[in-house]
Order: sequence, then structure tokens, then C-alpha cells
Amino acid sequence: FLYARIDFTPPHTIPENGFIVPKQYDSRGKTDSKVTVWNRMPAGWEVAKHTEALIEQVIKRFSFGTNCIVLAGGKAYQTC
Repeated sequence: FLYARIDFTPPHTIPENGFIVPKQYDSRGKTDSKVTVWNRMPAGWEVAKHTEALIEQVIKRFSFGTNCIVLAGGKAYQTC
């Protein structure tokens, strides 16, 4: 599999706010406009399915310029 963000942010890009999830993002209110921007999924792409290997080998090793990565099913996982 190949993993990427929709905007092709390189895997080793550090999140704008560092590795601490912004306080204004509480996973319910989503008050930070930076975390509520929606993008269309490119044709042929799919949201990655949850596997322990994906979490260990991709999400915990790369940040993709974001604090959390959402997998199929809607659960978010904090990046490295």
C-alpha cells in the first residue's frame, strides 16, 4: 500500500503546532478551523483500514504534518 495525505504533505513534515494536539480541538466541538477543512477524496483513493501494523509502521513513525490521522471507521490516532 501507499499512504499519503490528500494534499501530498511529505510524511516527515512536523505539524504546524508541533506534536501537541491543539487545546481548542476537543474532538467534539472542532472549534479550530484548521482541523475542520474538508477535501474531496481523489478518484481511486480510499481511507486506510485500521490494522495494528498500519498504526505501528506508519502512524507512529510519520506525522504527515498533522497531529492525528483518521482511519476508516472514523477513529483518529495521534501521530508520532
